[in-house]
This record gives sequence, structure tokens and C-alpha cells, in this order.
Amino acid sequence: MRPYVIGDDVRDIDWRATARAREAIVKTWHPEKERQVTIINDAGRQSAVRLTTFPRYDTQLELSLLLASMAAKTGDKVNYLEVSNLVRARALKLKPNAVLETIGLAIANKEPELVETNWDLAFSTLRNFHRDGGLIIVLTALDLAMVPAGLLLQLQNAAKRSTVLLISVTDQTVETIANSEIKSEYTSFQRAAATYTLVEQNNLASTLASYQVTSLTGDESSIATKAAEKYVWLKRHGLF
Repeated sequence: MRPYVIGDDVRDIDWRATARAREAIVKTWHPEKERQVTIINDAGRQSAVRLTTFPRYDTQLELSLLLASMAAKTGDKVNYLEVSNLVRARALKLKPNAVLETIGLAIANKEPELVETNWDLAFSTLRNFHRDGGLIIVLTALDLAMVPAGLLLQLQNAAKRSTVLLISVTDQTVETIANSEIKSEYTSFQRAAATYTLVEQNNLASTLASYQVTSLTGDESSIATKAAEKYVWLKRHGLF
């Protein structure tokens, strides 16, 4: 506990302590260290989709480096796994001062592949080094294709033993079209398709939530900030 200063989150104010002290008092927190954080990056067909200029995979790489760096700075043990129909890259128990360099070397000159991602292989590989507990971050599309691919089942099982966060980089134009004015039969079909996509994503997010899996979506311009904030929130609340 300590006095409130400008910049503190008002949600951290302890109102009982504030009443006793007659000044705003906030709770402080100390994150647990040496927790396992494993990042699984999908390098298959879903990640090859171009959202604007670049494929989804490129933004996922940036997120991998961002989240790995944050985990290392908070004293956690970082693992990186990249999968398509096979394991393409694996970097385990990374040293805090070499996280970015090691992952950078593992992903150098790689491109997404037009193949279905083997999620059974991904999670069986994960179980070889990721103990129960900690945080598992999956970077892939929030799409119905995850059902026949077996990802939903794997996420459900993983969430029984660890905290699981799925991050999906979305196409901003889908939301724009869904909210656009109907000017012709063609734009009507476009809007219907875009609306269906958003409903589909919301339904999948609800299903994941029922499995105790946290999902996060955002376009290329917003997802990094959202991912960083979510990571801090999970850490702050002792969820891994």
C-alpha cells in the first residue's frame, strides 16, 4: 500500500485504507517471476492471408517479439514454437538478454505456407517442454477453420492446466464493410458476408470463453497495444 500519485490506475485504490488514512491509498503488486510463457505462432494457411500490404504472419512475428520481450523483462521463462504442418522453429528456455536475438534467428527468412496447420503436433510438442501452469499464447486467426483443424479441442485441454490466450490479427476492412451503407445489390452481399464474419468471430470468442480461454482481436494498427495491455492484466491479476 502507498499513497496515490498522478498516473496510478484508479481501479487500484483501496477504499477502506483510503477512508482510514484520509488520503487516496493504492494497492501495489509484485508479479510472480520465473513463470513459463510459451508463444505458439501459426505459420500455416490462415496466417498467409494478406490483411493489407502484408500477410497476417508478419504481424504475428512482431507480436511474438513484443510479448517475448515483455515476458523476459518480468523475469519469466520464454519458449517460442512456430508450426505449419510441421514444427518450423523452436526456441526454448531463452536467456533474458538474448530473447529477441534467438527468436529472430529462428524466424529469419521464413514465410507462411499454404498448408493446414497441424495443431495436434503443435500441442503434443508443447507438452514435451511446457509444464502445467504458466501462460500459453497462440497467434492465429479466430476463424471457423479452427474447428475441423482440431484447435478448439487442443485449446480446451490446454486451458485445464495453464492460462491460455489466443490473439487474432483481424482485417479492419471487414468491420468497415459491415457498417457501410448499402448502395447496390453487390454492396448488400458484401455487407452480409462481413457481418456474418463478425458474428462468427463473436460466437467463437464466446465458445473459447466457456473453455476458460481468453481471446483477443484487433487490426494491425491496434493489436500490439491490446496484446501488451492484456499480458500486463493477466500478470497483474496473478493468472500465470
